[in-house]
Amino acid sequence: MWLGYQQSLRPCQTGLLLNMDIAATAFIEPMDVIPYILNAVGRGASIDRLNPMQLKKAARAIKGVQVSSAIFSWVPHKQYLAQYSRDSEAHD
Repeated sequence: MWLGYQQSLRPCQTGLLLNMDIAATAFIEPMDVIPYILNAVGRGASIDRLNPMQLKKAARAIKGVQVSSAIFSWVPHKQYLAQYSRDSEAHD
C-alpha cells in the first residue's frame, strides 16, 4: 500500500482554493493473469470451468488491473483490464 497526497488548485469566487487529500493506492505483485484469477476465485477452480459466481469474482478481481504483454520485448504494451469473458479475442 502506498500512501500519499493529492492536491489541486481551483479557482473560486474569493481567489484560489487549495484542495489537499490523502490518497492510498494498492500494488499487486507481478504475476501471470491466469494464476491471479485462480487465486482470486479460490481453491479448486479451473480457468476453463468457472461457475457464474466465480466468474463474478474473477471480473471484480481484474477490473482496473494493468497488464503488460510480452509479445514483443522492444515494444512495451500496457493496458487496463475492464472485464472477463469466456469468449476469445483471437482474430483470424
